[in-house]
Amino acid sequence: GVNEKVFYNRNQDYTWDVAFTGGRGKERQQWSHSHRSMFFDELQPELNSKGLSTLFQPHMRDSSEEYCKKLCRAKIWLSTTGPLDIVGTRYFELMASNTTLLVCNRHEQAYDNILEENVHCVMFDTKEELHEKIEYYLNNDEERMKIVNNAYNHALKNHTYNTRADKFLESINEYR
Repeated sequence: GVNEKVFYNRNQDYTWDVAFTGGRGKERQQWSHSHRSMFFDELQPELNSKGLSTLFQPHMRDSSEEYCKKLCRAKIWLSTTGPLDIVGTRYFELMASNTTLLVCNRHEQAYDNILEENVHCVMFDTKEELHEKIEYYLNNDEERMKIVNNAYNHALKNHTYNTRADKFLESINEYR
């Protein structure tokens, strides 16, 4: 979930076309590790050679406010599932920022009842598909923002801490 009082549109100017942060250690699941390594070792230089601005950092140690500002300054943010294909909080933080298109690895079981492809996010399987989607959405801002706005509304309706707490309490009350 996400705290919408911390993660929201900070009205930051875009600094980067594409951004990614995260671990790349061997403790990561093999799929995630290989894609994260590909982002750092191959994708960033390729995007930079095309004149795109990028932020690729192994880890962020920013305050929540600085972290949110960073999220809001990228047009596209790459995210992958974590160990055991867990959808982390970054997905919801990006969605709540209402500024940045979430592009993530395609893993249908991990996203069931959480995200819908081409409605709340854009998904990819291969490096070639990822390149195509980055190029497409950087050149089609209206379509990018349509997905960004859908994701924002979806996050506020379904994925805030308060909404999740309410659903949890409803579930508990069913067993009383």
